Amino acid sequence: MRPEISRRVIAVALMILPIIASVCQAEPTRTLIVLPQAKAPTQRIFDAIIEGIGQMLPDSTPLIVDHRMQPEQLDSVLNASNPERIIVLGRTTADRIASSPHRDKMIVAGALFEPDEFTGITLAIDSRRLLQEIKTILPSLRRVFVVGSPRQLHIRIYPESLNSQPSIVPELHQDPLTHSRRLWQLLEQADPKTDAILVPSQLDRDILYELAQLAWQKKVILLSTNLAHLNQGVLMVFYPDNIGMGRQIGDFTIQHPGSGFESLTHIHIALNPNVAKHLGLSFAPEVISRIQLQVK
Repeated sequence: MRPEISRRVIAVALMILPIIASVCQAEPTRTLIVLPQAKAPTQRIFDAIIEGIGQMLPDSTPLIVDHRMQPEQLDSVLNASNPERIIVLGRTTADRIASSPHRDKMIVAGALFEPDEFTGITLAIDSRRLLQEIKTILPSLRRVFVVGSPRQLHIRIYPESLNSQPSIVPELHQDPLTHSRRLWQLLEQADPKTDAILVPSQLDRDILYELAQLAWQKKVILLSTNLAHLNQGVLMVFYPDNIGMGRQIGDFTIQHPGSGFESLTHIHIALNPNVAKHLGLSFAPEVISRIQLQVK
């Protein structure tokens, strides 16, 4: 049965599960994948993640949670399913289940979080994995300035990434205005031959437009984790490989049944060839093969 079909079946079943549970105990489900109702773009992401999980955990069963469902109803559904472990996609659903008796079974994915919040895989990209790709694709770089809010950063920075080659130079502030001022300073100070700047994923569109114009003039490389930035003057975007993320979650669930934390290591790369041409960059075929998306 295709994932989208099985989810529809389960979504309908949510209305009758509490009744069924009162009559007989449901057969245990080894792994339950709980996700919120979502519109088409987000649902396609969830579909890909679930596909990846299924490759590692073929016994897993997806279940959609309606945001209108009361806590006691959600508890009844989870009790009726009787899962050994619950993979939860999305922060909102994770917060809901975290306050339930099922917290200890929960493995969170598809959300940004810290190790002291949940067990699971944060959506933030592993800085070590990011630098592996940058070293292969842009070997001349020596420093990558990462600008953003510590709580919203889509890169998980590990200490060894601060002294590697290339190295990450974190510029982390809570205030968006501070981000903007620091970005202007970095663009003025950056060495186009050895430096790149990874802009905040939530950077205001108008501010990014102005920054990209200056970066174009100075031939400074801009990077991002937001695909929408690819048409706005950024050279490359690093973003989640959703099926790969699902495989990582599935493997994590097998290896770490009760505790643990990982950052995302399965990523895709998108390239803006027009920016590359302007910067005088050319890539060997083996490098191009690592790039999943190019704007036209």
